[in-house]
Amino acid sequence: LKVNVAQADWAHFQASIPAPRPHDDSMVFGWRLRLFFAAAILSAFSAIWFSFQSTNAHVEVLPHTLGIRVKGGDVHVLLRRGTRLPATAAWIFGTTVHNQRRARVHLFAGEGPSSTDRWLLASLSVEPLPEMSFEGLVQLEVTVMAETWGSVTCYVAEAEGRALGQDHVDALWEGSLFDSPKDFKPIEFSKDEIQARNHSGVQAPKIIRLQSRNVQLAGGRQIVIDQEAWGLAGIWETGGVLWDSAVVLADFIIMQKKAFAWPGKHVLELGAGIGLVTIALAQEKANVLATQSHGRSCELLLNNVEQNLNSTALLSSSIRCDILRWSSTVDVDHTVAEGPWDVIVGSDLLFPENAEESSDVLLTTLTTLANNHTQVLLALQERQGVIGKFLARVRQTDWVANLMLAESSLSVEATAYLKQNGSNSSGHQRAQIQILHLKRPAPADSQPPHPSLATLPVSR
Repeated sequence: LKVNVAQADWAHFQASIPAPRPHDDSMVFGWRLRLFFAAAILSAFSAIWFSFQSTNAHVEVLPHTLGIRVKGGDVHVLLRRGTRLPATAAWIFGTTVHNQRRARVHLFAGEGPSSTDRWLLASLSVEPLPEMSFEGLVQLEVTVMAETWGSVTCYVAEAEGRALGQDHVDALWEGSLFDSPKDFKPIEFSKDEIQARNHSGVQAPKIIRLQSRNVQLAGGRQIVIDQEAWGLAGIWETGGVLWDSAVVLADFIIMQKKAFAWPGKHVLELGAGIGLVTIALAQEKANVLATQSHGRSCELLLNNVEQNLNSTALLSSSIRCDILRWSSTVDVDHTVAEGPWDVIVGSDLLFPENAEESSDVLLTTLTTLANNHTQVLLALQERQGVIGKFLARVRQTDWVANLMLAESSLSVEATAYLKQNGSNSSGHQRAQIQILHLKRPAPADSQPPHPSLATLPVSR
């Protein structure tokens, strides 16, 4: 009986179970697709989380030494391994060849004296570099910053333009200390290499106010000149102080005003400095473009012009100051377009350290800027045969030069001023300063508007 009852209950239980539904393939595929997307999203969030944790890990000390590769393959260290973070280091580097147009800055990590013992973190290209006169070497400030969360920044800036508040070229790279070493092709040495120089705080260049000069010139004329000196990386610029040759040239301009007929003449001044010659020309009502190699010099020149010319004279005069780097084709072409020039003037443009090279650069610049009717007046101070070297170079060209005795053309006022304030401790140096009058042969069918040389004190 019990067996029969159990069998009956089992039959009843089986009867109560619903029949299985037909197999639905689309429903199974939908669930599998949902599971796939859920797993993918979870994996992505996990990767982001672990990456965030890694890149934002707190680092107490620098795990690798960081440095810049220099010419020859050595690495100039900026931040050493074990330096506490955050840390910043900067250094002054320089180009290695004259008028280098581009610099390649390579940031390396790791230990060892040579770049071959380390790995490359970044390569920065800084271009176009400014074209510099004479030596043509450009200074670059490289700054490396490492943070506690592992980021590294390398910033490169052309140091001189930045320090003087001018437009300058720069480059920036940002990366991570956690980047693993990667294989890279060896960097070939080229003319774009850089070299380490003495460090200088170029963000705040030294500017020293010097004593003003009350210059006395022909006819009782007095011009007050403010002076200053500014330096960068241990090198002091010469454009902020008054030189004896400028006094001689300014006095000559006044003394020979009838011969040159300055009113309305278009005059270009090279290396105008702090503006004494510019002011003398403006007072003679000439239209003057004063040129400098630094923007700081232009500021000082225009300040001196403003304090020596009254408002009426300023409004009636035409005085401008612009940048002209002799080896820059862009600057020279721009200055040519501003012409033509009746007269080009300049003082103390040659120095014994680079007399031959600077003579070539000066004559090339004059040839480009001048036409057959342009006169050139240069006041040069004799230093170690610099005038003779320049004249020897002139004789190899079609320029005609006449050497004028500065001593015989000085006014009584300028003579007294230089005797008291000249650079020679035993007196002034007027006998060592000469004025050169240069011109090029005019076409045979034209009459150049040059003053008669008979009216000028020419040295035989």
